[in-house]
Amino acid sequence: MKAIICGHGAILPTLERHRPGWERAFSAITYLSQHPDPLPFGHHIGGDGHQGQGASDRLKFAMALAATGGETVAILDYDVVLLAPLPESPCGILSCETFTDTAHGGYPWGHAPYIASPLVYERLLRAVQNIPLDAWEWQYGDRLLGLAAQMAGVEWAAIPQAITGRNTITLDDVPRVRKAIANGCPCVHGVKNEEVYRAIFG
Repeated sequence: MKAIICGHGAILPTLERHRPGWERAFSAITYLSQHPDPLPFGHHIGGDGHQGQGASDRLKFAMALAATGGETVAILDYDVVLLAPLPESPCGILSCETFTDTAHGGYPWGHAPYIASPLVYERLLRAVQNIPLDAWEWQYGDRLLGLAAQMAGVEWAAIPQAITGRNTITLDDVPRVRKAIANGCPCVHGVKNEEVYRAIFG
């Protein structure tokens, strides 16, 4: 399984903290960041922030990369900590950390990691080309991916044993996260803070 990791320059220490787990799990890693404040390596695509046109441009670029070759690809945010290799996604399915059907548009969406075959990413990429910028909730990339999946007829599945995610894990979440890890959770999304990381992983 290959990976595409998304981030920006300001989070480089967090990225470096999480990188060893990624390098153990993936056969190859491509890094993707924004203009301005890019990472000092990888591809630099789209404008600032995780909403709007910049988010759309980066997601399209990531899916175009993921649609090439024959290997399953995981698309991750920089704040995903991997504890074990991620499972392959079932044929024709888009897997993610967790998913919900509460988007305002009535379509499912989920947090990274996103795992799928190149053929699934190709279907998602074709669908996303026809989505106007104002059609997806709050213009977040995860909502855009959810809407693209609905339009492409791609089904979602949760990664087995994955914890119910948050955008940002806090100290209040630590007991729940540690319990999930003890039960076999392979990844945790939203670990941005060093204090929280140490509280979870020691």
